[in-house]
Order: sequence, then structure tokens, then C-alpha cells
Amino acid sequence: MVLSLLFCGNAYAKKNNIFIPKYFFANELTKETCLLEGVHGHGSWGKTYWELDLAINHVSKSKNPELKGNNYDHLMELTKYDWNKDHELRSNSVYVNHEKHSNRLALLHGAIVTAIVDNKMDEHGPIIAEVMVAWAEAGVMLNTLTSKEISKLKDEGKDKGCYGGHKAKSDSPCLSHRPHEAQIYGGTYIQQAYLMKDQFTNEQIKIVDKYIDTLYKKYIEPWTLSELNGPKGFIQMADGTISVLSYLAWKDKPEQAAKWIKKGIKKANRVVYKDGYINNNSFRGVKDVWYHSQGVNNLLGLYAIAELWGYKKFPKKLKKK
Repeated sequence: MVLSLLFCGNAYAKKNNIFIPKYFFANELTKETCLLEGVHGHGSWGKTYWELDLAINHVSKSKNPELKGNNYDHLMELTKYDWNKDHELRSNSVYVNHEKHSNRLALLHGAIVTAIVDNKMDEHGPIIAEVMVAWAEAGVMLNTLTSKEISKLKDEGKDKGCYGGHKAKSDSPCLSHRPHEAQIYGGTYIQQAYLMKDQFTNEQIKIVDKYIDTLYKKYIEPWTLSELNGPKGFIQMADGTISVLSYLAWKDKPEQAAKWIKKGIKKANRVVYKDGYINNNSFRGVKDVWYHSQGVNNLLGLYAIAELWGYKKFPKKLKKK
């Protein structure tokens, strides 16, 4: 799944107040301001790189007669997904094969935004809501090992850590990738739920809210606090800061956003050097460019959200770095 979005709009915030935009990353979404393009990717239901209609009620087009699947069924299949098992079978310290859930998160996002910009939420909203409630009821990701459980396994000598205890064994497992991905999944799911909040029934809201609380307490908050207080690097979701901001948006708690943005900035200030290189990220051997780009991308994302939400104290020195 490849999505190309033009993030747009300015937050209407008083000097010292945070204003969470209607669409989290924008105040307005239209065909003119938010350009979306979808193609089938690895883990999709169609042929890789073929055009993908992002509508939730998509049916195969005549120009691609080989495509027999549909977006709804593909998304619903995640209710049977076990990330713990998938990671154990297919991933190691170097390669983390997570396309089965990340592909569907991207498609879900594309389906929601498409419904908004096409003014078809009345038609598509109930179908998308059905998918999101099904994921919540199935407890997708909730059997994933937590950071606390992994620490216990290490204490018991049952987990040697990534790269075989830092001994350059690339084929060894890396259990910390499991709660790491659960955090990313959780933050992304919550963003989509925020976009869909007006579409859920009262009963659906209760189900989704309970699921979100569990994702937050088990994976997002613990992982984010650990990363933000850690000495190395700057990675996905701005070290979890953006996932926390997603949760605050869902809970309608803008008054707590500034302190978390400040936490993310503090960590970035600590690990980004004056010349722009990033501690750990920029020094990862053959993957240094990949990790460096990831760090820059996430810091730019945090900066963009902070500015849009009305945060006035993003440091000039950090922008320069």
C-alpha cells in the first residue's frame, strides 16, 4: 500500500492552548488539498504495484480482471491475525515482516480519507465502522508480548536479546520488536478511530474505547515512556509521542498534549547532534541511511503536528539541526 497525502490546514489556537484538528493532521480534507493514490503492495489481496481502489466497498475493475478480492474482506481477515506467531515464524533481528498488519492499517486509513474527500461517509462509514469494531472485538494485537513480559523472560534467561545479545547474530529473534509494532499499530488504529468517531454507534463507541484503553495501557504508554527516557535513537511515532497524541485526541484531552510534545522534543534535543546526525540511527552500518531517514521523518512529523495543533515553543535550534 502506498498512500500519498498532502497534509494541509492551520490550527486555530490561542497562544497557550492546543487545538486538535478535526482530522488529526488537518482541519480540512478535500480532493484538492489531500491527494490519495493506492496501489497493491506486499501483503495486499491483489497483484503488487497494481492500482488499488481505496473505497471500502471496492469491487474489482474490468481493466484488472485477475483481481478477485475486495477491501472489506481483506481488512476483516485481520481478526484472525496473530502477530506474536507471525513474528516468531517469519522475522529475526534484522528483518521484521509486519506487512500483514501495516498494509491493512494503510488501507484502512485510505478508505476513511477516501470516504471523507468523496463525501461518501454516510455510505461507507457504517462499513468501515464494522471493520474497526470487529478488530476491537477480536482483540487484534492484544496477545502480543509486552515489554514487561519480555524483561521477565530476560531475567529468566529465556531471551538473549536482539542480535543474540549484541553478538552480531542477525538470524536470532528480537522479541522487543513485538511490543514495538503493537505500539505503532495501537497509535495508528486510534488515529483512524478519531477520524471515525462520529460514525460509531453508542454501543460501538464503548467497544472501541475499551479496546483503545487496553492498547494504550499495555503497549503505547509503557513503550513511549521507555523510549523517551532512553539514551539512544529516535524512531517510530516520534518514539511513541505521536501515538500518545492520538490517544489524547480520541479522549478529547488537548490540555495534556503540550507536555507530551515537550517530552518528544526533549528526547530529540538529546539525541540529534548539532550537525544533524542522530545518535544510534545514523551509525547502523549498512542500514544507517534507512535509520537516519526514519529519525528525520518522525521528527518532522512531530514538528508538523505540533505546529498544526498550536504548540508555540518548538525550539529553533532543533529545527536548525
